[in-house]
Amino acid sequence: MTSKIAHLKSGMMRVLCTYIKGLEKGLRDIDSLILFVTKDNRMSFEKYSSKKIKLKNTDNSKLIQELRFVDVIHFAFNEIELEQNLIPTVVTICDLIPEHFPDLFPESIRKKRRYDCQNADFIITISEYVRDDVIARYGIDSKKIRCAYPSIEEIYKKKFKSSELSRVKKKYHLPEKFLLYPATARPHKNHETLFKVFNNIRTDISLVLTTGETHRPERLENLRMTSNKYTNSRIKILGHIEENDFPVFYSLAHAVVIPSLSEGFGYPAIEAMALSCPVVCSNVTSLPEIAGNGALYFDPNDPNDMLKKIEMVMNNSKLRENLIKLGKKNIKRFDEIISASVLLSAYREVSGQSFSKEFFKRLRNWSKRSMVKQRDHYDQSSSK
Repeated sequence: MTSKIAHLKSGMMRVLCTYIKGLEKGLRDIDSLILFVTKDNRMSFEKYSSKKIKLKNTDNSKLIQELRFVDVIHFAFNEIELEQNLIPTVVTICDLIPEHFPDLFPESIRKKRRYDCQNADFIITISEYVRDDVIARYGIDSKKIRCAYPSIEEIYKKKFKSSELSRVKKKYHLPEKFLLYPATARPHKNHETLFKVFNNIRTDISLVLTTGETHRPERLENLRMTSNKYTNSRIKILGHIEENDFPVFYSLAHAVVIPSLSEGFGYPAIEAMALSCPVVCSNVTSLPEIAGNGALYFDPNDPNDMLKKIEMVMNNSKLRENLIKLGKKNIKRFDEIISASVLLSAYREVSGQSFSKEFFKRLRNWSKRSMVKQRDHYDQSSSK
């Protein structure tokens, strides 16, 4: 039996949802999955409720009382949210960005993440880049940490009708031709460099910014103030977009640009690829691993290189078509069943429970099909 405590946190929430979907298909190997949720976010998880997946309203103060009923507890959002040593603990680490940008984060966050990584019984990362980063920075035993790629949600795999495209375009007053950058308004997302670059773009195109973040409105306001310095750049900052509308943005965009200085995964890259939108992005941290050969890369610290590559994607139709084609192939690596097998093996391992012969057979089959390919792809991209 396994459990998670759930909170709504933009990209990390999407990671959790794809993990749950994969686990739902592999629950023959565990008795049940309990999702500990709050009253506020229960509705977000109702769709997963079933005979095997149970929802329980709780909070950290009451969670300790529930632990006698579970074999493993998995904290899915970068930190262990309960001090206990009663049962094995698994934690998902999405990134070590606070370590890479110490001036932007309180020291307490860095200390907490280090402590959690060193004290968890097992660590799940969302990319091989983050896995290697955790091992190197915190001295973690490689045997107790594995990568489980999140997959792409179904809404990003559909083809939208022209009427739906027109509805969203009209609703948000979207420009005729635009680049899309969906990201939180934080310094490592490198918005200001993108603004400077966009101010020099010669093609008649706009830049649309969105964010999944809703709890820090002052960040969005600061971003607007920064963009106002670049009056010629045709920048449109929309902020948070309704969940069902957002995928349509990829279908409307001329391309997605990701100038980030650091990413633990890079969801917009694979979401764009799934919806046939070309990707031009930074060549740092996890992005080459995740985007593979389905993106055109630039140095995020070199405005001239960024400008050159963005204009190439905007003006070269053959390049765009090739990126779309390669992107479609690339996203096949992100399989929810493969990731579920990693999670289930971790749960079994830390709980000391034996594996069924059927589980080992399925795990071997999944590994042969894609898990080795994932590691090989990362090795190849990181050596370029």
